[in-house]
Amino acid sequence: MGAAVFLQVEETATILAALRFYQQHGQGNPDNRSDEIHEIATGGNDDLTSLDEEGIDGLCEHLNMGDDNWQTIMAARDRLYEVLHDPDGGDLGDECDAAGNLVDAIDAFRASHGDP
Repeated sequence: MGAAVFLQVEETATILAALRFYQQHGQGNPDNRSDEIHEIATGGNDDLTSLDEEGIDGLCEHLNMGDDNWQTIMAARDRLYEVLHDPDGGDLGDECDAAGNLVDAIDAFRASHGDP
């Protein structure tokens, strides 16, 4: 089961830098890790397999993709909110378009991140 976590740009950049540092120091290979680091990498669960070099590359790519998708979702959400709260009543077509854009943005996010 996955977890949805939404990060600020600075947080994502720091995590990416830490992951690349981790790789540069050979930590993508479990045999190179201290017991403490390996325990963190597996969440303390012996049934979990920690990420190797390829897995870390995939995670970095996944983190890099998230910002644009999330910004698109937030922009679509803001537009729908604006249309729904239009003091002039707005146009039903605008509401439908805004709702459709939000659904499309969420679908794109799910396609790139998978279902939780």
